[in-house]
Parts: sequence; C-alpha cells; structure tokens
Amino acid sequence: MIINISKIIIYMSYIKCIEEYDYVFGDLI
Repeated sequence: MIINISKIIIYMSYIKCIEEYDYVFGDLI
C-alpha cells in the first residue's frame, strides 16, 4: 500500500514538472 502511494506521489510530481516545463518553454516554440 505504501509503495502504491509513493508511486502516485512520484507520478503526480512528474505531471507537475511536465506542466511547468510546458508553461516555461511553450512561448519559445
């Protein structure tokens, strides 16, 4: 159960990083 929660947290933080990356570099493209 703890492993699944940690995977969800990593997955959510991964999506957040992708959104921030798209927000920062979206205007340059």
